[in-house]
Amino acid sequence: MIWVKGLPFKIAFFMWKVWKAKLPLDDFLKRVGYCMPSKYWCCVQNDEESLQHLFFRSETGKTTWKYFLSRAGIVVEGLTLYQAITKCWTANVCLRLKPVMQALPSCVVWDLWKRRNSMKYGDAVTTSRVIYQVSSHLQALVKVRKPRMDMVPHKWQDLLAMMENFTPKLKVTKVIWELPSAGWLKVNTDGASRGNPGRR
Repeated sequence: MIWVKGLPFKIAFFMWKVWKAKLPLDDFLKRVGYCMPSKYWCCVQNDEESLQHLFFRSETGKTTWKYFLSRAGIVVEGLTLYQAITKCWTANVCLRLKPVMQALPSCVVWDLWKRRNSMKYGDAVTTSRVIYQVSSHLQALVKVRKPRMDMVPHKWQDLLAMMENFTPKLKVTKVIWELPSAGWLKVNTDGASRGNPGRR
């Protein structure tokens, strides 16, 4: 479920590293024997930077997860990072919405990571900007997976509503021609007609 078709490989691969807890955060470095001063780069608190805090318990992390999950009918309170990810992967939604829900955690952790790195090197990134970027990734994913869908909305709630109510346009399979002398003649789109089997 990490490898969602249409999701950029770098985002999917990053999600794999988060799931395996392989990011070079201070809690991971301590486990492998490196001790150094630690600092939260995602907020102003002074504490050891950890996977759970950066991607789920920080103010920006909590707000971002709540924005997306609550609109999808998932309660965030009382969950851990891994439980929130699993709930997205196993959400009981319509079939065409499943890939979007499965890609959601990858997009959230990717943009939280980008925010952390920007803040580490002096650029401020607001929570609303993170939500905007996650919405942009999901919008792009839908455009790739549903190229016939016109005007894919950017706002998450509108995107959910559109995906739930989307009805694909039916292809025309038969064309009927009127010939002046012979009346009506039915011709299939593959060129087949009575006495002519068409392409095989």
